[in-house]
Amino acid sequence: MTASPWVRQLNAIPGPGPLIVTFVTTSFLTLFDNWHAHLRALGRTRILAVAMDATAVDALAARGVAVLRHGFDGSLGDFWARRLPVFAALAEGGIDFIHSDLDAVWLRDPIPMCWEQQTGDLVFSQGTFHPEAAFQHQGFVLCCGWFAVRAGPATAGFFHAVAARAARERDDQTAINLILLEAGTIWDTGAQEGYRQDYAGRGFTAFPQPLRGSCSPLGLEIVLLPHLWIPRLAMRTAETLVAHPVSPRPPADKPPVLAALGAWRDHPAPQRLIFTYHKSGTSLFDHVMRRLGEQLGLSVVVQYGRVAHIDPDADIVLLPHSLIGALPVRRFRAIRMLRDPRDLWVSGYLYHRRTDEGWCINTNFDLTAPITYPRVDFACQHKPELWKRAYLLGLGGRSYQQNLLDRDRESGLAFELAGYTANTMEALRTWTWACPEILDVRLEALTGAYDATMAAIFRHLELPAALLPLTVAEDVNRMDDAALAARPQIHAREISRFRAFLTPAQIAAFEALHGDVIDRLGYPRATG
Repeated sequence: MTASPWVRQLNAIPGPGPLIVTFVTTSFLTLFDNWHAHLRALGRTRILAVAMDATAVDALAARGVAVLRHGFDGSLGDFWARRLPVFAALAEGGIDFIHSDLDAVWLRDPIPMCWEQQTGDLVFSQGTFHPEAAFQHQGFVLCCGWFAVRAGPATAGFFHAVAARAARERDDQTAINLILLEAGTIWDTGAQEGYRQDYAGRGFTAFPQPLRGSCSPLGLEIVLLPHLWIPRLAMRTAETLVAHPVSPRPPADKPPVLAALGAWRDHPAPQRLIFTYHKSGTSLFDHVMRRLGEQLGLSVVVQYGRVAHIDPDADIVLLPHSLIGALPVRRFRAIRMLRDPRDLWVSGYLYHRRTDEGWCINTNFDLTAPITYPRVDFACQHKPELWKRAYLLGLGGRSYQQNLLDRDRESGLAFELAGYTANTMEALRTWTWACPEILDVRLEALTGAYDATMAAIFRHLELPAALLPLTVAEDVNRMDDAALAARPQIHAREISRFRAFLTPAQIAAFEALHGDVIDRLGYPRATG
């Protein structure tokens, strides 16, 4: 396999850093889901999945990753050998990459320490004793389950040579170690001392810091990473970045080994996440998901404000402020509810004049830290204490709601724009999570074509379509006046009112402040 158009197209895969490459057969799809979930949680999305059988192609494409169709004869030796031409083609195509087996689970992001801080052409994790000839000579071996490659002629030539050797050896790790050994690779321990790592009644040499090797005949600089960073033993320490324990070959036998290290979450159904912003359908989906949870026996959890870690054990998680530090580890499906930012402003102003939410009617202006709900809303609890003190002082001894009620419409809208609406705009502006698992849905689409849009939401969340009738009561167009009056979150049937409610000057002022958010969400501006 030589450099070809598919290699060049890989540069278009979004995401920072080197391309992360893995090889998948249909029997390993469950392992892929676990591995992939850990990478997503770390924000690593620049992934190429090489499908080794036809069934895996469609399954991987459905998971939203870039897929390359490859193949093998079904034997383990051929599987290993077939990987090598792919590595050679990537190196020839100028694409830096990291190869990771599916049972090498990324617990922390290894790229800063194992790639960005290393200058070698080849950066390898450490194996145990295989192949024996390399182990007997130097006391350690390089592992092919996790390694990184800087593309160039030298690394391309190396993998072509390894491919030829592996065709005889039927083992890529044997071929790599023996080629480097026979080429006279010199390892420089420097001032560091190796130590014995016991395994299976034997011991191999490990090092506390990266070990540098030089292979002048092949024009390669090589780095061996510390074993504790990516251990092959069933161990996890404060230094562990990637869990890659030796485990039985059958894929069904690997999850218990990984689970013992906290590297596996076995949830057959996806976790459903509902991201909303204030006045973008929060109450609607709270009602819908609680009905579904009761019907299906699923747990429903609300996580307010900035969320460092989404509850891994909840079946449905409502996130009313869309402020998260990481995506879930377990497989998930999510929607993010959006609304025209100008209507978020208007709706927030009208709602805050009549709501009984604790933060909005709060009259406790104590400045003692920590300042938490209800002195400030959950959406602001993560802000610095100085910001929260300034907010409380700025209320002038009156609740947020009273500030709105004491003002005329123009000054009240200005107060709201500088207050809660500004926080919502900040959350919209700083959203960085983009992946196929998260479907953006406009509230305008839901209210305009409720049944079709809700059906699309159910399909995306992998919810039974038979339960769609449970959601009908939340359709504002189906509500009678009494039902509408019972919902304080709903001010009117019309979802978009800003053109009638705001003056041209107010619209222009808003778009001057937050036009970037309007543009980012794909809404048209009202002013030039």
